Amino acid sequence: MSLTKPASQPELVLDDAEQAWTRVVVEKVRALRYGNVQIKVHESQVVLVEATEQTRFDLASKERR
Repeated sequence: MSLTKPASQPELVLDDAEQAWTRVVVEKVRALRYGNVQIKVHESQVVLVEATEQTRFDLASKERR
């Protein structure tokens, strides 16, 4: 996983816990085709990462046929 940063931003250093939840978020986003990824925070700490996958039906394209 590589994150690009603007040249003017300082280097971002993540501790082990931050690396762990960041990895989970990236994995959940990559696994979703359509849906939501929510991050819950308590006292400035990530305590839950939740993904909800949804199935979207494009009814408009069937009506055009």
